[in-house]
Amino acid sequence: MGNLVWVAEAQEARGTPPRALATYKPRPTTDGVLENMARLAGTAGLNAEALEDYQELARRHPAEGRSQKEGEKQRGQRFAGRLGSLVDV
Repeated sequence: MGNLVWVAEAQEARGTPPRALATYKPRPTTDGVLENMARLAGTAGLNAEALEDYQELARRHPAEGRSQKEGEKQRGQRFAGRLGSLVDV
């Protein structure tokens, strides 16, 4: 798992969050990797995917409010993106 994290961090440093996210995808996820996936998905504008990852983290750790808060943030950004596309029409 350490090698995947290293590769994903290198991809992110190069400015390619989608590639970093894809590096994690086919592997089973630890909480740390799932949190990185959620953050990368949000950075790449994949708000629905980030929301799913944060929701999974919230299910794993219901007493910890941080994942729930980040999930709500992604839900808001996803909604704002939809609203913006309707205004552009």
